Amino acid sequence: MDLCSDGEQTPVGEVHVTDAATDDVRSAQAALANLVRGGLMVAGESVFRELEFHYHTVEDWEDFLQRPKTGRVEAQPDHLRKALSLVAEGRAILVGTEATVFSVFSLRGR
Repeated sequence: MDLCSDGEQTPVGEVHVTDAATDDVRSAQAALANLVRGGLMVAGESVFRELEFHYHTVEDWEDFLQRPKTGRVEAQPDHLRKALSLVAEGRAILVGTEATVFSVFSLRGR
């Protein structure tokens, strides 16, 4: 997670997903792998991308923290307080990035 202001990016900390979110992803991956092994689906191309999430207000940030899959925040408290102060003043935004993969699966025979 970075603080962005006037074209500058300053690292603030990291936000982790909950164990439940990780379990959900692994479960979905296993279900798709079973469908491919069973011959019902065909795995296509996969593309890795960085997703960006922008938090323009403190309320946006607090809403994000309340999501069930948002885990612990690792940041120095003083840095996070200062970052949120700048966001509240409209002088900066918080930007989170997440490496993710997009994969294509199709039904066999289609």
